[in-house]
Amino acid sequence: MQEALGHRLQDLPQSLSTSITYDNGTEKGSLENVIGLIRRTYPKKTDWNLISQSDLDTIPFRLNHLPKKWIDFLSPDEALSVALAA
Repeated sequence: MQEALGHRLQDLPQSLSTSITYDNGTEKGSLENVIGLIRRTYPKKTDWNLISQSDLDTIPFRLNHLPKKWIDFLSPDEALSVALAA
């Protein structure tokens, strides 16, 4: 996982990728919120083997394009674009 994550972050400016947290701090509530959003489409006891990779790939896309109150109702994708343009 660490290698895959490092590969994904290598194109970001270092100022945007200085630390990583693995669900062991105050951000756990936001993680639970994301899990809840995923569960709207894929309820508990979903057989993940029956879901295509294409359908699974839509999960991060949908989450990254969902506006968030804590970033002034921008989506994470929009907020990243703003940060990269600054």
